[in-house]
Amino acid sequence: MERLLPKPDSRAAAITMLGKTLDLCPEKVASAKPQYLTKLWNSLDRVTEPHFQYDLTFILGCKQKIMGQPPMAPNPLATAAAPIPPAAAPMAPMPMASMPMASMPMASVPMASMPMGAAGTFGQPPPVAPIAPPAAIPPAEPARGLYAASVLHGHEDIVYSLAWDPVTCTLFSGGRESNLLMWDQAGIQKSKMSLPGYSTAAIDCHKRGNFVGIGGMPMEGNAVPPMVAFFDVAQNWKSR
Repeated sequence: MERLLPKPDSRAAAITMLGKTLDLCPEKVASAKPQYLTKLWNSLDRVTEPHFQYDLTFILGCKQKIMGQPPMAPNPLATAAAPIPPAAAPMAPMPMASMPMASMPMASVPMASMPMGAAGTFGQPPPVAPIAPPAAIPPAEPARGLYAASVLHGHEDIVYSLAWDPVTCTLFSGGRESNLLMWDQAGIQKSKMSLPGYSTAAIDCHKRGNFVGIGGMPMEGNAVPPMVAFFDVAQNWKSR
């Protein structure tokens, strides 16, 4: 793992294998020597690409379960309630004027000196220039990212690995269950191959399209060793 993680072309495979090992064989990882585990955790510090953050979070969760560490607590500053501002004091009601209307002084400005409206009528406000409408807002660009073009249904458990064979135009998928599924370009399941007692941890297609390699991990409760098998496409998936 220390040799695979520093290399960009093998880093994805190393992280995938580490996540599957922590998920499927936690007791073997827990029984490893502490100095080896320390080197393993330290080697993950070299992985800084943002597209690996989901895998690193999954690996950290498995590590905490295996090592008996408590999960990371949320940031208390992010969940603290905001202080409640003090209520504003109510405004005291304004007293009514006690002076009678008849005793209030009249304005000393003569009516003739008061400004006239543009129409020549007293009390009419001057004309207001029309307000120009706001400029049109350009439409927002569509959000960029990855979107599901189609969803294939057929597996009964978690899917671990996918492989595309460009020669036969076949998509291979396998996971925790003991079935290897094959799909055509339209997303229709072509066939299914059973691997009794094994989960499919990895799949790879030969570049000439004549055989497929599968890495199998023993399922829980099956006392069988891990295996790597090759199946011949031309001979109806007979094992090599």
